[in-house]
Amino acid sequence: LRVHLLKEPAPPKSIRANLKISQSAFAGLMGVSLRTVQDWGQGRRKPSGPAVALLRIAEQKPEVFMQLS
Repeated sequence: LRVHLLKEPAPPKSIRANLKISQSAFAGLMGVSLRTVQDWGQGRRKPSGPAVALLRIAEQKPEVFMQLS
């Protein structure tokens, strides 16, 4: 099974808004701290590495992302 994802995901804040979940829930699904999600939202930090891959999944395959635990 091959899944094609775009290279650059939308900003984490807009992805989270589209998913209609709290910052805390989003942090849990991403495997990062609430502070990290807040920093992304404020532009103080940028996601990198595995976080970018997860953000692409969250944006393009939200049904798969929401099944993560």
